[in-house]
Amino acid sequence: MRRYIENIQDTHTPHERRQVAMRIAAIVTGLLFIAWLATLGVRLGGAVPAVVNEGTSNAASALEAVQE
Repeated sequence: MRRYIENIQDTHTPHERRQVAMRIAAIVTGLLFIAWLATLGVRLGGAVPAVVNEGTSNAASALEAVQE
């Protein structure tokens, strides 16, 4: 790996190295976004509706609904 990095530093200008780094960052970000988007339906579809019980707060009702 060290030889590869040294080769890149010797043969490419800083501008070219920045362009490659930006492309790699964009690809990784895009893949993470696609994975997040693909799981969005599962996360939203499995939501448990919070039922408000008389005499308790909304936060307590939501906590109670999640624990069931």
